[in-house]
Amino acid sequence: MNYIHKLQQQVKELEDEKTDARESLQDLVDYLNSDKFRCNDSLDGYVNIKDVLTRLTPARSVLMDGPI
Repeated sequence: MNYIHKLQQQVKELEDEKTDARESLQDLVDYLNSDKFRCNDSLDGYVNIKDVLTRLTPARSVLMDGPI
């Protein structure tokens, strides 16, 4: 594979990783906006920190280490 093709492949891989990270973060936003956190009582809007950290793992994995 020549140098230009290698660079083009690297760009595609990085774009794919970026897309995966964006999708993971959007999934987290969707989750935080879900009905689970709208129970119409004093706990409205409260989230479990451990739950959020678990859902951040896929995006962090892609951004820090490459694909999951």
